[in-house]
Amino acid sequence: MATGTAFPVTHGASASRLRRLATYASVAVAVLLIAVKLAAWLETGSVALLSSLVDSLLDAAASLVNLFAVRHAMSPADRASSSAARCCCSPRRYGG
Repeated sequence: MATGTAFPVTHGASASRLRRLATYASVAVAVLLIAVKLAAWLETGSVALLSSLVDSLLDAAASLVNLFAVRHAMSPADRASSSAARCCCSPRRYGG
């Protein structure tokens, strides 16, 4: 009997790479869907395809926001600002 999960990696370089690839894939699929739906709408003039195209544009926007959020979350913390915050909020500075 196997133990563990299908994706046991949750931390480290391998997990970061998988997260980054997943967000890039999400954006790529959204752009591909937009291109296909745009071509189909231009060919047919269907209002249903137009509404699906608009929905795909919103999905692409959400995927881009997710991409930037994941990139920001995986970037290292800024040590200078965190040490400055500790200095200014130190109990010793205010006589605590």
